[in-house]
Amino acid sequence: PFRACRGVELLAGLSRLAREAKGLVEAAEWTLGHARPAVEFYEGDITDLKFHDWTADGDVVLVNSTCFDDDLLKAVADLAEGLRPGAVVITFTRPLPSPLFTIVDEELHQ
Repeated sequence: PFRACRGVELLAGLSRLAREAKGLVEAAEWTLGHARPAVEFYEGDITDLKFHDWTADGDVVLVNSTCFDDDLLKAVADLAEGLRPGAVVITFTRPLPSPLFTIVDEELHQ
């Protein structure tokens, strides 16, 4: 189980939807056998670590990179290289352009 789940979203509309989903999850009965993780969302640029340094404490990082341009994906990859050894990065559509990461599995969904 995770102690905390954190998200970073640039688009205001998606940030709002995330906060609404958080409210629904927190209002639901928690039936798992461990403590409910804290859920936090940050509205901003994932490459701006001033408001939340996800590279300092990320164990599993999900990057919905489908619409990222090459420069943004490279910036995220450069930052992800600072994650602790053993951290996992999950991307959608495009892998991180970094020699420090190995593709463990991939699936094509249409």
